[in-house]
Formats: sequence, C-alpha cells, structure tokens
Amino acid sequence: MNDSNVSVCIRSSAGTSPDRRTLARRAGKMLKALGRPDDELSILICSDCEIKRLNHQYRKRPRATNVLSFGQLATNKKLPDAPVIIGDVVISAQTADRESRRMSISLLKHVTWLLAHGILHLYGHRHESEADENIMQKKTLDLAKKACEPVRRKG
Repeated sequence: MNDSNVSVCIRSSAGTSPDRRTLARRAGKMLKALGRPDDELSILICSDCEIKRLNHQYRKRPRATNVLSFGQLATNKKLPDAPVIIGDVVISAQTADRESRRMSISLLKHVTWLLAHGILHLYGHRHESEADENIMQKKTLDLAKKACEPVRRKG
C-alpha cells in the first residue's frame, strides 16, 4: 500500500479535523481493500460554507452536506502503466463534527465512514432505492472497518 497516491488538504476554519496522515493512510487501506492500491485520490476537509457552495454549484442543492464525491473515472484516459485518478472526496469538518457528537462517536471514526462512503461513490456505487441504500450502508461500514485494521507486518 502506498499513501503517496492520496492527497489530503485540510482547509477548515472549524478548528476540528482529523490528522492528514491518518486520513491518507486510511484511504490507502480502502483503495487496497477494493483491489485498487495504485489509484489516486484527493481528499478535501473543508468548512460548511465551502461544501455548501460546492453542493449548490454541482448538485443544485443550496445547503451544507457531510460528504461530496467528484469522480473522474468516466473521463479519465489511462495511459499504460499510469495510475488512475479516481477523483475527489470533499468532507465538511463542521458537519462531520456535529454528526459525530450527535452519534456519540469520535470525529475520526465518522470521517473514516464518510471517506469510505465517498470512495464507494467514486467507483460507481449508488443508493437510489431503499435496497441500494442498505447495500451501500453495509459496503461503507465494511470498507471503513478495513481502513481501521492494524497493518500486519510479515516476519
């Protein structure tokens, strides 16, 4: 697994956000668990104000949300032996913080779940129906758990 294919930018004035290296490591584990360890991903941790602007601009929903995914797989022209850029996951630190407090879980645990959810969207998973929602919830939870497992070292 290689964390260097995961870029994490934290631009939240909320003052609360998970550690950049921890997020990159967890995202790398998720990509590996999906059988795509060499794919490239960008993660932006931002404010409610910024995610609200993005949600309005790209989804025509003028409100803050917890996570957005902007996929690039459909438009990505892969060169031989070149990594695949799957896209961007944007997470609002403020919304994630409020939600984690409401659920009485750590911010890192919730952001890990949101990251897993966003990554699954980048690979084409959707939840348009109740059945799809249940499948997506299970896949998200499974992927988030894999990201939190300790790395097993050989030897």
